Amino acid sequence: MIVRLWRGSVPAARAEEYRAYQEEVGPPGYRAIPGVRRIYMLGREVGELYEIAMLTHWDSLDAIRAFAGDPIDQARYYDRDFDFLVDPPEKVEHFEVLASANTIDQPGCPPERIVRLWHRGVPLERRDEARRLESDVGVRAYATLPGNRGVYLVGRERGLEYELVTVTLWDSLDAICAFAGDPVYRRRGFDGLREAPEAVEHFTVLFRMVVGGAG
Repeated sequence: MIVRLWRGSVPAARAEEYRAYQEEVGPPGYRAIPGVRRIYMLGREVGELYEIAMLTHWDSLDAIRAFAGDPIDQARYYDRDFDFLVDPPEKVEHFEVLASANTIDQPGCPPERIVRLWHRGVPLERRDEARRLESDVGVRAYATLPGNRGVYLVGRERGLEYELVTVTLWDSLDAICAFAGDPVYRRRGFDGLREAPEAVEHFTVLFRMVVGGAG
């Protein structure tokens, strides 16, 4: 499973208009694409701009290539996107899904409302060690937390480091606050971590769609 992450920004005053536009055109377009499994449209305020993140789950890099062409890290846009976006990025990011656990598709579970991304890097030579520890310990720990609806550990090579991102899904900010105040969970794990400048990010779920399997 591969996660594809696109980020862009719109003027804050037009954020709701852009969300509505994407919710109108996005689902029909994605349903026609083989290999895409789950789509999240995420958002957060950043000064006078509103940052949008599209987090999509795919069966394989080949499925993404059939959609995006070569190179696969080029961004794809609808024509009207350019009416909204400020400096549309040319590139997207891809991560391999290393481990996951979720309850979001079980009947009766509240919907996820907040997505938290935790970025960090480890030396490339310690990649396998970090992956095992974060998969065996970190993912299991998150899955037991009240208010957590799912967790995905994803990773990619980036220069001389291996970048790990823990994507966690929550039903409220209160649940995150209850968790984030405990440093055992917040900083648990690998002693070789080098955190990104903005190590933790929080986004509101603007819409989500399951296209294929639970992903």
